[in-house]
Amino acid sequence: MDGFFRWYRSRSTERDLLRQIAEFSKHAIEIEHPVLRKAVLLNIDGDQVLVDPDEAVRLACMHLGSLNLEWWLSADVDLTCEFSAVPLECEIQTYYFSGLTNVQRAAVGRMLLEYVDKCAAETVGYILDEDGRSEEFDWNGLVLYGRGSDFSFPNTVVMPKESWAHLGGMLESASVREVGDKLLRADRIRLG
Repeated sequence: MDGFFRWYRSRSTERDLLRQIAEFSKHAIEIEHPVLRKAVLLNIDGDQVLVDPDEAVRLACMHLGSLNLEWWLSADVDLTCEFSAVPLECEIQTYYFSGLTNVQRAAVGRMLLEYVDKCAAETVGYILDEDGRSEEFDWNGLVLYGRGSDFSFPNTVVMPKESWAHLGGMLESASVREVGDKLLRADRIRLG
C-alpha cells in the first residue's frame, strides 16, 4: 500500500491555489515540470497532458469533478494530486505518495501538515497516512457526514468535533488537540 494525504477544504479559488503553489515552491515542490516548463495533468487513461500552469489552476478551480495534477519534486519524481469536488460540500485534494521514498513521504507529509494547519479557516478535515494502511476506509463518509466505524488509524486525522463523537474510546491513546474552534486533531493512535 502507498500512503496519502487527503485534505477536505472549502472550494479553492484561483487566488487560493496560487498561494498554495507559492508555498509548495518554497519546499521545492513545483506545479511546472522542471524540464518541460508545463503543468502536467493526467487524463482518464493515466496519460500525461501538458498544459500551461495558469490553465491547470483554472481547471482545478472549476470544481466540475475530478482532476489529477502532478506536482514535481524533480524531473522524474512527482506527487499526484486528485482534486475532487463534493457537490454542495467542499473540495478534496488527495496527494498520493506512490513512487516516493520513505524520506520523501515524511518530508512531503510534514510540509502538507504545516501548510494545511495554516489554513484552518478553510479546512473541513484531513488525513495523513504515510503508509496507506487506512486507504480503503470511507474517509468521505466519516469526515463529511460523521458516518463510519472502527478503522486502522493513520498518522494524523483532523475532523469536525462532532465526527469524532460516535467513535467512542478511539481517542484515548491518541495525542489530541484542537485546531481552530471546530476541529480536533489526533495523532497516531494505538488500537487495542
